[in-house]
Formats: sequence, C-alpha cells, structure tokens
Amino acid sequence: MKYFQQAILEKKNLIKVRNFPFTKIGKKKILVKIFYSGVCKSQLMEASGFRGRDKWLPHGFGHEASGIVVDSNQSKKFKKNDKVICSWIRRENKKISGFVLQDKLGVKINFGDIATFGNYAVISENCIYKKPKDLEMKKAALFGCAIPTGMGMVFNQLKLKRKDKVLLVGLGGVGLSSMLALKIKKFQDQVFILENNRLKIKIARKEGFFNFINTKDILKNKKYKNFFDKCVETSGNNKLIEIAFDAIKNNGYLLFSSHPENKKYIKLNPHDLIKGKKILGSWGGNCKLDRDIPKFNFLIKKNKINLNIFFKKNYKLCDISKALDDLKNNNAIRPIIKI
Repeated sequence: MKYFQQAILEKKNLIKVRNFPFTKIGKKKILVKIFYSGVCKSQLMEASGFRGRDKWLPHGFGHEASGIVVDSNQSKKFKKNDKVICSWIRRENKKISGFVLQDKLGVKINFGDIATFGNYAVISENCIYKKPKDLEMKKAALFGCAIPTGMGMVFNQLKLKRKDKVLLVGLGGVGLSSMLALKIKKFQDQVFILENNRLKIKIARKEGFFNFINTKDILKNKKYKNFFDKCVETSGNNKLIEIAFDAIKNNGYLLFSSHPENKKYIKLNPHDLIKGKKILGSWGGNCKLDRDIPKFNFLIKKNKINLNIFFKKNYKLCDISKALDDLKNNNAIRPIIKI
C-alpha cells in the first residue's frame, strides 16, 4: 500500500477523503492503523464553523479512536503491534507541534496532535495509551473521549453525598457515560435526567433510571428551583446551562463539559453566586488516562455495563458527513467509523 486515507475538513461543511503517501514521521509521532473512530459533537461544532474562525483549514480531524501501532518511531512507551487508544486528552498537558502533509496531488494539509478520521493516522505519542487486553476494539474507541470525560466528571470531580439529588442534562456520548458512572455508584433513584429524545430516554429506562424532566417542565414547575444538590451538564446548550444553574441549591454546584457555540455566552444571576452557588468546567473529566482507562474498564466489566448502547450502526469513512448529520439530528448517540 503506497497511500493512506484521511477525511479532511476543507472548509465549513465540506469534508473530503484525501490520499496521502506514506512518509517518514516526525519526532514523538507514531503511525497508527485505525480500526474504529468515534464521532463527537466537538467535530460537529468544528465542521459547522461554530468554533469561530478556523485558521488551520484545510486540516485533518477526529479525536477518539482505537488501533494498532504500525511504526513506533523509536518510542520508549510503544512498540510495533501494540493495540492502543488514541485520545485528545494528553498524557502531559503540553502540545506537540503540528505538521503538514502533502496529499497525492501535492495539496498541503495541516495536522495537529491527533486526527483519527482515516485508515492510518500520525498521532503524537502524548495522545496514545495502551488498550486493556480484555477491551474490544470497537468499545475501546469510546475511551478516547466520551467515557473518560463523562465518567471522569462523576468519579474525579463530582463529590457526591448519599442523599444528594443530581440533575443530569443531556444524554449524548458524554452524558450517557456520566449516567453509567452514576449507575455504578448506585444513584439511579436520586438522578433526574433532563432529556427530550425518546430513544435516549428509552435507553436510560433500561439502565434503571426513571426520573425524567423536559425543558418545559423545569421552566414551569417551581418545585425544581433550588432543588438539586449537584448538576452534570453535557448538552452544550447555553439556555439549558442557565436553566440548570437556576435549579441547583444555593450551596450546590453545576459541573459542565459541553461546547456552546463560539461567542455565545451564558447569563447568570450574580446574587446566586453570592449565595454560594458554583459553576465549574471539566476538561476531559480531569482524567489521567494511564490510570483511568484501566480503572473505568474494570468498573464497567465488574458492573456488567453494556457499552453497545452507544452504537446504533457503523459508518464507513466515506460516510463521515452522514455520521455528523445523524449526530446533529439526534439519530445517533455516538456514531462510530469502522475503518
């Protein structure tokens, strides 16, 4: 094989699969054969231009995947044939410089630390982790973003007390991961889920969650004002962040990991902050993936959690635009690209 493929974001809402010749990879970079890559709302925001001006166009993208090392480039951490998880969550919080590749036709394309929408990918060593042996490749892709962010928020950041009432906003990939972490902690009866999508509600019911609120209910029903001790917000909807903040108690806090559109701001009552309410952000669930990938995999296996609930169907690399559309229209929880 002389060439490998990568899906490239050419410009807003335009994605093309391009062919690249295999070349010598740079320092601290590793060549990975990708098996599965998850599609996150972050890529939807990127492709739709909701992140603001993108100065790196055209560029590779995608940030969670599973695969196998093809060329370890004399790495001390990895060797050829290691099965790995690729993630935007860096081992060390420092960015390795990006690089430029020329496609088959000589067009220059920008790449950063990680770009997983392809059959092969050149990825920073800082973004690669050993896959647990008992973890299937398809499910392993979720450990690059959805599971560590969602479960990490609950296990690493949410300091739960036994009688706490918890509001969970949104059941996308990250929200569903948070819900499963709350199930592992046996908090089903104390969790209220703000979600309008019937498919996602059906999944939550099968996992033992039965307290649901829709947006109209929480706005009209005054009993929910200052009702919750904690909130995990994953929707990326500015208005829902405001509504959820209004629903927590004066000594409660809201933890969010979502990505609202660029230059769209949330409005909070400053008196709520004076009274003691807190709002906190989460960067990848505050995870250290060398520690948390095996930890979360163990907890999922021990509690017999079925990760297939994330997947409705597989997509091919050429179907990446369709996968993004399905994510946008709530026809998929976590689209998965099978290479």
